[in-house]
Amino acid sequence: MKAVVSKAAWTGESLQESPLWGYALDGAEVAQLVDALRSFKNAGHDYRVIEAGEMQRSMFPLTGLSDLLESIRDELETGTGAVMLKNLPVDQFDDNDLAVIHSGISKHVGHIIQQAGGRVRSESRGHGKYIGRVVAEMSGTVPLNGKQANNRFLLHTDVCDAISLLCVKNDNGSVENGGSIVASALAIYNAMVAETPELVAELFKPVPRLWTVSKNLHCDIPVWKFYGEEMFTTQLTPVYTEVSQLLPHAPTISEKQVAAMNVLQEIGSRIGLKFSLEPGDCYFLNNHLAYHGRTGWDYTPTAPASRKLLRTWISPYNNRALPDEANYVDLWGSTSASVPRGRAHMSADDPETLKALDDCNKRVEELIHEGKYDYYDLYRDYDRFMSNIGRTVAVKADKA
Repeated sequence: MKAVVSKAAWTGESLQESPLWGYALDGAEVAQLVDALRSFKNAGHDYRVIEAGEMQRSMFPLTGLSDLLESIRDELETGTGAVMLKNLPVDQFDDNDLAVIHSGISKHVGHIIQQAGGRVRSESRGHGKYIGRVVAEMSGTVPLNGKQANNRFLLHTDVCDAISLLCVKNDNGSVENGGSIVASALAIYNAMVAETPELVAELFKPVPRLWTVSKNLHCDIPVWKFYGEEMFTTQLTPVYTEVSQLLPHAPTISEKQVAAMNVLQEIGSRIGLKFSLEPGDCYFLNNHLAYHGRTGWDYTPTAPASRKLLRTWISPYNNRALPDEANYVDLWGSTSASVPRGRAHMSADDPETLKALDDCNKRVEELIHEGKYDYYDLYRDYDRFMSNIGRTVAVKADKA
């Protein structure tokens, strides 16, 4: 395997040289957003349009920003796969109006699709919603009872072509306390080819992940996939891969695959871009090309939220075709280019599968209360994790 030359193979340093990362909206461009919101309201629309997933581009006219929006779509699909806008007027409007503005911009980038709410399908975490609100409701390393926590997230992808996050509030002001990270999948691939070539092939093998859409509750898909004419896609879901190991019929992830995923995380943390979101920052990320994550942050139950983001999941109008293979169809629904896709909000609806999902969730809660499970234990100590969950793995040759 050899390194890939691509605009999408960026480091944190080189991403900051992109004219569309940190693009500061000027006064006239901000005025366009304000005028579009006014037009939306004057037509008799309100936030319920967003909740129902009925936002249309014509409802939020951005004619004066057409060139910028076209550049954003192109950059996401054929450029770096990462865009950051700054100076959105978050201090002028309430959360519902900001959701309209965020959704309006997102709708000009692509189709807004319904989000997922994790293994428990939590509405608080955005399940089935067209706009998500990212805010801590509890403190802890693992979110419980359908609540959102102030926990960290390793680098990961969401099951949508692109994600957008708008920072409404962030009083923490540091990378270590509620900070963000983005990293290029192709740059990590290139670094692994150079540094740990013996592990690269592991990330092209199918990796199990919890997938509540499937009758068997898992989908097995590689972290990395090259296909077609120089096309690439990635899916990285550390928590859902971990939880899949509680499913008796899911394949056992190998220790070598876990080692490769740990190297991926280490390199991504080293060469990616770490930053603290400021109010008015709005970034877009192509999930086929880049990963995102966050650090944990301070949370006080009796105090106002210190960190608040709005989230949209987007299927850009110019999105790429994906491999026409059964596991990609299972994950995405459609693998054709330039069509809306995303089915993470769906669930298998037969009683047997729903019971198996409930049993899995109960088992997670039990392990947490017994002190036998925490997010990312699989990646800290493979043998201990497998022992704690009662999963039998092949005896290693050096232990036989």
